[in-house]
Amino acid sequence: MPRKPLVQEHREGLGPFAKRMDRRQKRQERATRAGDIEVTRVTVQGGGSAGATGPTGPTGADGASIIGPPGFDGMDGLDSWTIPGAPGAPGAAGPTIPGFDGEDGLDALPIPGPPGASVVGPMGPPGLDGVDPAESLPSWPPGGLTPYSIVDYVFTPDAAPAAVIVAGDQQGNIYHSGPNPETAFRLLVDAETAPGASGLPVTIEYGDTNDLDTVASWTTIATYTLSSEKSNLQDSMTNASIPANRLIRGNWGTIVGTPKDATATLRVKRPLSA
Repeated sequence: MPRKPLVQEHREGLGPFAKRMDRRQKRQERATRAGDIEVTRVTVQGGGSAGATGPTGPTGADGASIIGPPGFDGMDGLDSWTIPGAPGAPGAAGPTIPGFDGEDGLDALPIPGPPGASVVGPMGPPGLDGVDPAESLPSWPPGGLTPYSIVDYVFTPDAAPAAVIVAGDQQGNIYHSGPNPETAFRLLVDAETAPGASGLPVTIEYGDTNDLDTVASWTTIATYTLSSEKSNLQDSMTNASIPANRLIRGNWGTIVGTPKDATATLRVKRPLSA
């Protein structure tokens, strides 16, 4: 007689317990058809094997998605979660600094300093109005001063070169003063051969007219006596002011010794005029 399957034999050996198992299995099948899932752990006493796995229940609905914090990058064990903060405000503009010119390695970065204080210089004299090139300078020099030039009147005695000078008035050259009054300020006397003590007196004079035919008197401008010397000068004038348009002459006085080749120079200031 063929042997019953092991499961059937086992069930028959369990008696009432097997019936309860059948009823429970039917309830599970009904629950499965209704969409419920029930998992029952069955313990078989007496060393029986576990029952077969029940059918897979229907797939449940998707749960809500939850975005977790950023994961680690796996570089090291010091990773932490960083939660971005709000963006910072823009920084203030920095100072402008000139860049390198790129020509050599000695470029520096000069930072300009504050501008220096302005100092206004003194105002110069007014210029010309530019109408024509012949304009004069009516306002120059300031303070009412009159510009002038330096003029030398040079007198020589009548003696020939290398001859001893002889005393006498109105020797050598005769001059005329300029169109404006002049001012004498120095008399220089030179002799290539020196006279004796107080041996060469010189006197310079101006006349009362500008014409040898009409001149009647003479006024001393300056005088100096060369004494045992070849050169000297005199800045003290007897009458420094010389009228305009007057004769000017030189006189050589009493001679001591043998002075030769002499000159007397009267230096004056002549005003500039048109």
